[in-house]
Order: sequence, then C-alpha cells, then structure tokens
Amino acid sequence: MKSATRITREAEQIVNNASEQGAQIVERAKTDAERLLEEARAEAAKLVDENEIKHKATIQARDIVASAEESARATKAGADEYSKEVLADLESFVSRVMSTIQRGREKLDYKPEQ
Repeated sequence: MKSATRITREAEQIVNNASEQGAQIVERAKTDAERLLEEARAEAAKLVDENEIKHKATIQARDIVASAEESARATKAGADEYSKEVLADLESFVSRVMSTIQRGREKLDYKPEQ
C-alpha cells in the first residue's frame, strides 16, 4: 500500500509539475505571440509611414518639376519677347543708317547742271 500511495503521490506530483510547466509554456507562448504581434504592428505602421512619406515626396517632386517647367516657359517667353524688341530696334536703326547712306551716295552722285 505504501508503495501505491507513494506512486500515486509521485504521479500526482508529476502531473502537477507537468501542469505547471504547461501553464508556463502557454504563458511564454502568449507573451511571445503578443510581442511578435506588437512587432508586426510596429513594422506595418513603419511601412505605412514610409509609403506615405514616399507618396508625399513624389507629389512634392511633381509640383516642383511643374513649377520649374512653368517658370522656364515664362522665362523663355520673356526672353523671346525681349529678343523681338531688340531685333525690331536694331532693324529700325539699320534702316535709318541705310537711309543716311543712301542720301550720302545720292549727294555724291549728284552733278548740278551748269
């Protein structure tokens, strides 16, 4: 009988130890699962933030390029207009010089009748 009682106690002790170890393993597994889940959430949030940053940067880059292109068009239009004005002034000046030259040549070719 003693031996059966002892075996029963040992069996109960083994079951209790196994239960405690099982509970500890389950608790560690829950803790690890919660930690992994939190890490996954943090990584997902980081990726979303990075994606949002990239999206905003892309939009900002497009805006900068569009602004630069518009500025370049305006500058070119202004330069073209200025060039037209300078060429018109030069044409007018050359025309006056040509008239002066023509009058000078006519005076040189003029021979009064005597």
